[in-house]
Amino acid sequence: MSQQDSKSASISPNGCGCLLLLMGIGVIVSFPVRLFLTRVRIVKKSEAHESVSSINQDQQAYLAEKNVFSTSVKALGIGLKTET
Repeated sequence: MSQQDSKSASISPNGCGCLLLLMGIGVIVSFPVRLFLTRVRIVKKSEAHESVSSINQDQQAYLAEKNVFSTSVKALGIGLKTET
């Protein structure tokens, strides 16, 4: 029985070491993931800005041509999806 006690005692520090290693890897990996998510947010924001700018320009062209603003994005003929 003393052999099993010594084996379980030797397993415990290794298990703790593995846990610390996994925690360290998690901390190291969290920084690139955070940067990636920040970049994704910036890209989505710039995509929205481009879409609104395109709609604005096409509304101005539509107004110059027909003397009224368009009531829908489809009438502008941009080809943008209205639902994302």
